[in-house]
Amino acid sequence: PAFERRTIQIRREKWVTDEFELLEFLGRGKFGEVKKCKEKSTGRLLAAKFVSIVKEQEKKDVLNEIEIMKSLQHPRLIQLYDVFENKKQICLILEL
Repeated sequence: PAFERRTIQIRREKWVTDEFELLEFLGRGKFGEVKKCKEKSTGRLLAAKFVSIVKEQEKKDVLNEIEIMKSLQHPRLIQLYDVFENKKQICLILEL
């Protein structure tokens, strides 16, 4: 695995840019966009998936995805590293 299993708590007191440097744009999909990022404290390269939250159901869907990802650990699945939330977006930090 790219990193050891972590206990993930949604972080609302900080935003992703407090702890990660955002790098180049990697792609865009139906639910948001993904950028490469680097953790400031370790230099570890990861992916930051930004999902815009407009409706309450969208937020529920993303939170459900987070709960599923927290419970899964397998070499063939992208691992969740951290999660940030503000009023307009949720940012999932993922294995690159």
